[in-house]
Amino acid sequence: MTINELQDPEGLQAALNAQGIKANVTYNPRDKKCAPGRFASADHAYGSPNPRNMTAEQRKEFFRPEHWRSRDVTRAISKDKFRISPNFMRPGETLVLVFRLGNDPGVSWSLGAWLAKAGSSVRPCTLVDEGGSDKEHAKEMAGG
Repeated sequence: MTINELQDPEGLQAALNAQGIKANVTYNPRDKKCAPGRFASADHAYGSPNPRNMTAEQRKEFFRPEHWRSRDVTRAISKDKFRISPNFMRPGETLVLVFRLGNDPGVSWSLGAWLAKAGSSVRPCTLVDEGGSDKEHAKEMAGG
């Protein structure tokens, strides 16, 4: 996929659905994010507890690759392109993509990508203040 401008999320969603990828796409303004709890996550990538508060054994289980498929579904290729690998999705799961205008100089947009559990719904995005820099959010998304 190539993103030139953050407009027409419904068009991108329809294009993905036409390719057999069940998707929910949202474009957010700068400094805004969707309120947490929009969907039941298929893995640990969305809404998980902070691993810093876990025992070593809990962290070992928490970070097993099969618990982080959401991060494998989308990969950045360049500043305006990303690859979707639906082979990491299980039947009935929804790919939730949230694009946001960049907060830092030289960052056009950022992308959050998660998998919603099969059979669950994805509620509409309720915008809330995000705060922080794109670097801080990238570090958070990468697990610290």
